[in-house]
Amino acid sequence: MTLVYGLPKGDKFEFVLKKATELGVNRIVPFMCKRSIIRTDAKSLKKKYDRYNRIIQEAAEQSEREILPEITELANIKTLDQYLSEVNLVAYEEASRSHEESTFHQALSKVTKSITIIVGPEGGFDESEIEAMEALGIKRCGLGKRILRSETAPLYMLSVIGYERELNK
Repeated sequence: MTLVYGLPKGDKFEFVLKKATELGVNRIVPFMCKRSIIRTDAKSLKKKYDRYNRIIQEAAEQSEREILPEITELANIKTLDQYLSEVNLVAYEEASRSHEESTFHQALSKVTKSITIIVGPEGGFDESEIEAMEALGIKRCGLGKRILRSETAPLYMLSVIGYERELNK
């Protein structure tokens, strides 16, 4: 499982690193979006990687994971294609508002090897970003009746995927 996560403000990224590690993600891709409140570049973000890797290590130990997830370099819409999988989904609030609830469910029934989920920052994705993702074959999906916070959506998706892969046999 790969999580592409639009950089949020404050310590939300560290919270998601910890919880995504506990939930079994294999790769975490920090993603700079048009609506990301935080502004950073690859060099500035790289300075935080020691801390991020310590957070991942502690979360892996707590959850008894043997393999640590990889945290990649900062990605953007132009480099997103290198992080795609067999199944690729972007959580999009407009899909939830239009009551689109089947794409996520259908995609989970197709996953045999790998899945990439993409979640935006506070404020969500710009429509041009969604269009660029769809041009890459990424499917937009809703996450039910509620609009989830930036830090809740990836954990919800990873939990559902974990249930489907590990418990729903």
